[in-house]
Amino acid sequence: MPARKLAYLQTCLLPTMTDQTFDLFTRRFKADPFPTFAQMRTDAPVYAHLAPDGSTIWYITRYEDVTAVLRDDIHFCKDPRHARPAEKPRNSLMARLINENMLFSDPPDHT
Repeated sequence: MPARKLAYLQTCLLPTMTDQTFDLFTRRFKADPFPTFAQMRTDAPVYAHLAPDGSTIWYITRYEDVTAVLRDDIHFCKDPRHARPAEKPRNSLMARLINENMLFSDPPDHT
């Protein structure tokens, strides 16, 4: 990771990260995710979670943080095809169907 991006992450996101874990793939969570998300906003506003397929999913739960990330095209990308090679998702049909839409596109593709 370039030093500039690492410094940015350390100053903006890492202070809000935690070692706490949340069970985000359980039936209980799926039935009622809102209490867990409320706790995450308080205790772990930036949360890296290991998905069942081994990939990392980042949860950013506070409005101000989400807004900052979505507006920062220099340090973050929405389109997983633009991610660093180690972070690119598996090239499955399901991943393409989910990710190749306006919500996961970086400028200028969606503008």
